[in-house]
Amino acid sequence: MAEPTDVTKLELPPGCREWLKGRSREETVLGHCIRVNLDWWNRELDSRRLPGGPVQGIARDGTAVTSGRAWICRRALPCTGRAGGSR
Repeated sequence: MAEPTDVTKLELPPGCREWLKGRSREETVLGHCIRVNLDWWNRELDSRRLPGGPVQGIARDGTAVTSGRAWICRRALPCTGRAGGSR
């Protein structure tokens, strides 16, 4: 069996380091968005009687919507994890 890679000695390529320097955590993590099917998410939340619905996203034209396919960003998701998390 091969030895595991010691990732403590890995270095990011210079271009990646430069890219990261120019961005804040807010922009890089909380601004990360994904396109989802809001109908499915809202139906699933409702059928399980879970809080958080209706999930709201942003349509292509920039309007806020609660149905169809739309973009949601991490900052729009409620923080339900460990203490110290941010929204």
